Amino acid sequence: MFFPHVAISIALAVQKELELGIIHDVYNNKTYIGRRGKGAYYDGERLQVTPVQDLKEAMIISELGSSRDVAHMDKVFRNLRNVGSGCRGMRCLGSAALNMCLVAKGISHSYYEYGIHCWDIAAGALIVREAGGVVLDPNGGPLNLMSRRVLCGSDVSLCSQISSRLTHIDLEHD
Repeated sequence: MFFPHVAISIALAVQKELELGIIHDVYNNKTYIGRRGKGAYYDGERLQVTPVQDLKEAMIISELGSSRDVAHMDKVFRNLRNVGSGCRGMRCLGSAALNMCLVAKGISHSYYEYGIHCWDIAAGALIVREAGGVVLDPNGGPLNLMSRRVLCGSDVSLCSQISSRLTHIDLEHD
């Protein structure tokens, strides 16, 4: 079975600072590029998040993750319920990299996930930031690429509202 939400994601970090992020949307044959201090682009067009400050107006993306451990899944479903009950809409699409690009493009307002890896989110983190968004740890602190969890959004206030509804999941670091 083929699901057309597939990407190639490459990031360059120098001394732990993200400098370049490239995400190629394989199915649509389109490329997202972010360069620190130079902006983010989708096939040459400048990207800009769509600012939403109120969770009730927000379209949120999340994922179930790959773990099927019952205790872990209980927390994931609790988070989906707690965030989903307060937002305009919620989607699960299957690609962390493309999910982050949808935030950068202004199609979604936030994305969070537990259980992903640094290679899933590094390029997307830079692209979201360069499009004017924020990228954090789901607990509201600074993002640690190795923590296997992420929260990004169009606005810090929105991210704060989402963070307050999450049951935070600690995972083994990359």
